[in-house]
Amino acid sequence: MTRQAFDVRWRGVDGTARKITFEPTCGGYLRIEREWTGAKWREVGREPVEDVALEVGSDAVEVA
Repeated sequence: MTRQAFDVRWRGVDGTARKITFEPTCGGYLRIEREWTGAKWREVGREPVEDVALEVGSDAVEVA
């Protein structure tokens, strides 16, 4: 199975749209956090991560 990048997006109570992108790397994923400026997504942070799982309700989906 080929790993693909995916985003989680939300709008905070302050009205700012944000997203976290998980991009596959050789050893895991790169987590990139961005904010919407009104014109484009601006990167505000990043860190390498080993494992990613997506939980929806009581179900967990292992991504890596």
